[in-house]
Parts: sequence; structure tokens; C-alpha cells
Amino acid sequence: MSSKQDFRIKRMLHHLELRFLQSIRHLFKNGQTIPARIAISLSGGLDSMCLTHLLHKVNQHENLGIQIHTISMDHGLRDKSSQEINFIGEEIKKLGLYETFHNSKLNLAELKPEDSFEEVARVQRYNTLHSICQNFEIHHLMTGHHFDDNLETFVLRLFGNSGIMGLRGIQRKSIAPSPQSPNESMHRLNLIRPLLEFTKMELYAYAKENNIKWVEDHTNELEITKRNTVRSYLRQNPSKKLELVEVYNQVLKFTDMIEHLVDQIFQQEV
Repeated sequence: MSSKQDFRIKRMLHHLELRFLQSIRHLFKNGQTIPARIAISLSGGLDSMCLTHLLHKVNQHENLGIQIHTISMDHGLRDKSSQEINFIGEEIKKLGLYETFHNSKLNLAELKPEDSFEEVARVQRYNTLHSICQNFEIHHLMTGHHFDDNLETFVLRLFGNSGIMGLRGIQRKSIAPSPQSPNESMHRLNLIRPLLEFTKMELYAYAKENNIKWVEDHTNELEITKRNTVRSYLRQNPSKKLELVEVYNQVLKFTDMIEHLVDQIFQQEV
């Protein structure tokens, strides 16, 4: 790419879009090519809607040639869930992206007392995502996890007596849990999280500036799960949140150093 073309792209892209583009390139470095097909787990919330718009924008400006496929699921647990699915459909049509909707209703009556509702929903969600991605020959799925999500994970694992590497939280790249159905057992689904260096506030500002619409899940405000309780505490105690951010960043630096040293040891052995 010529310097003139590069300048034109940088001038046209929002600074947050440029950071997102850098994140994508970093995720697929060391000779890896950017996949021809990428799915997005799209709930319609702020995070996943921003992710969808960002990927669509840089895909167009950089001519990356990615076929973007959004996947949305309706668990049927909230009164307005069907309306939200319709809203998502309208927004995706405006962008001209591929879309798949799946009714993934949970039967609460079948849950056993020892079952975790969140875990049951998570297993069902990944089973569905595996199945849909396999049907479309998609091996990379993006999720809208951001920095604030990782800070919550850090706090949860800190009080859960996690080891030092576990305190790193959600990783930028990982492998999706294997589906319980044997039909999809051979399908490898790579999870990609390009927003982990973006804060919720940055995404909110970007959405407002670019007239991106989203739906609010008000159950996120209810302290009905440990994560929601942590989220509420951090929101109500901004000074404590800043202190935890500093601690978390130090943990990331320390674990990066450990990984680097371990890599050096194994390289010497080879």
C-alpha cells in the first residue's frame, strides 16, 4: 500500500476504528491470514453492536474481504426478547451483513437445584454457535468482551483463589468449549475478542458519535449473579475501580514477563 493510500485511510477512519484495525492485525500476525468468514455473537447490546459496526467499517475501508455473519439467539427469558431480535434484524439489514437468528429457549422447569442457570445457558449457547458456524464453514467467532468485562473477571477470580495466570482474565484468542453433540465434535471454533483493550465508556462514546443503536438488558443491573454484584460495586465506587485497574495492569505485565521467560526456556531446549 502506498503512503498516500495509507494516509487516506487513516484520515477517513475514526481513531477508535484505527485502534480496532490494529487489534485485528495483531490477532492475525505471524503469517496468519485474516479469515474469509468471521461470525459475530450479536446480542444487540452496546458491546456487540459496536463490534459489528467496527468490523464492518474496517472491512470496507481496508478491503479485507471478510464475509461477516452475525448470530443472535433468543432464550425467551425476557418479555421484549422477540422485539429485540426484530430490532437486530433491521440494523443488520442496513449494514448488508449475513444474519442468523436462533430460538434457543431454556426450559427453567427442567433445571435441577444444583444446576447453575448461567452455566446451562452458556453450554446451550456454545452448542448452538458451534452448530451454526459449522453449517456455514466458519471457524472464527468474535465476541464483544471489553476491558471492563475483564476487570470484573479479575475481581471474581481474585476472590475465587485463582492462580496468577488465571488472574489475566479473558484472553484475546481461545478455543470455544467443545459441543456436547457428537455431530459437531470435530468442528474447531476459534474465539476472537478484539475489544479487550477498549473500555465500556469508549464504546459508549463511539456509539453515540456514530448514531449506533443498541438494546439495554436491564437484568444486567440486577444483583442476581456474582458478576452483576461486582459490576454494581465498581460502578458505585469509581476510586476503587481505578485502584483495581492499576493492580490488574500490573498483573498483566507480570504474567506477560512469565510467559516470555517460559518461551525463552523452551526455545533454548529446542
